[in-house]
Amino acid sequence: MANGLNEKDLQNLDKQTLITMLKMSNASNQSLQQAVDQLQKSVSLLTEEVLALRQNRFGRSSEKKVNEIDGQLSFVLNEAEGTIDIVQNPKEPEMEEVIQPASKWSSIM
Repeated sequence: MANGLNEKDLQNLDKQTLITMLKMSNASNQSLQQAVDQLQKSVSLLTEEVLALRQNRFGRSSEKKVNEIDGQLSFVLNEAEGTIDIVQNPKEPEMEEVIQPASKWSSIM
């Protein structure tokens, strides 16, 4: 049934009208197929983009980098740990005596 015509109405149409209707139907189908193809390409590109964004957001954390040091693998938890030099005998800081200032109430009594 084309354009709301039933079988009896279609049988009463002349050959040229049926050919014209068929050509219009084929053109419509072709344009719809092109639209479907374009939408499928868009869905495919968006799916790839979502996967890439998920990988960047939920993938292996950038803070848990694997570095190779002396032929061994070590996990670096943050950038500072990965860039500092390890000192064999670290120097202790000098101790300073801290004197608590007297409060103004202690001098009154």
